[in-house]
Amino acid sequence: MRIRPLIAFLVVVWIAGPSWAVTLNVGHRGYSAANPENTLSALHAAFDVGADMVEIDLQKSQDGYVVLMHDETVDRTTDGTGQVKRLTLAQLQALDAGSWFDPSFAGEPVPTLEEALLAGNGRGPLLLDQKSGVTFGAEIAAAIATTAFPISDLWVTAWDEAQVTDILAQPALAGVRILWTETVAASGQTVPEYLDHKVAIGVDGISVVFENYSWNFPTLLPEAHSRGLLAYAWNLEPFFPETPEKMALALQLGLDGYIVNDPELFALGLAGLAVRARRRFH
Repeated sequence: MRIRPLIAFLVVVWIAGPSWAVTLNVGHRGYSAANPENTLSALHAAFDVGADMVEIDLQKSQDGYVVLMHDETVDRTTDGTGQVKRLTLAQLQALDAGSWFDPSFAGEPVPTLEEALLAGNGRGPLLLDQKSGVTFGAEIAAAIATTAFPISDLWVTAWDEAQVTDILAQPALAGVRILWTETVAASGQTVPEYLDHKVAIGVDGISVVFENYSWNFPTLLPEAHSRGLLAYAWNLEPFFPETPEKMALALQLGLDGYIVNDPELFALGLAGLAVRARRRFH
């Protein structure tokens, strides 16, 4: 079943001729194509299959603990109901966060940020996606102190300026890289205005829906790079889904990172291209 998308990935790049830029393979909510998202199983699996980095989502419990959850409610990805912010950590950790995906994952718990940092320590960088317009800087700093997770391996997203300011205000988080994240880039602005603003507020890069680079704003990536900003992309499911062709185009464009549900497929494709590169240049 996996050979057909892999062939599609490789054929597109082989014909077009990649730029050979380094594009990081970022597991979206872990290896979410084959595991329940935002669980320790998904995190470990992503690194196991070759992800360079793993993205995980943050929400806060009623009693102030940071847990891994994408939605504001637990309804979609657990056997419970209700808003995350209305449930205590004990209530959240009593939920089954695996059975909704597959019975083989029954009993998978909702992890805390500290548990995720401990699981990822030594395996690779983590990208913490701050959700719900909430600031997480103090909690992330405390979790770093508790787990000794290396700052050099820590990335965070920011969906608004308050989150950027909050992260930059934490002395313990000096050196953490920040990706400004949103669905539509340059809304109501020219591309230069949009990017100059990001430089001014102190972020390290942008992370927007893939189609911004390929359809809406074709100058976004080169202009970001000209300003020293990193350029990452992600997919807006189900409207603009992940495909092998987009994985190939991410390499063609020279994206710095591509956040994918299937890091195994991306890793297999990258491995195949590395073989081609060795044959081409040696």
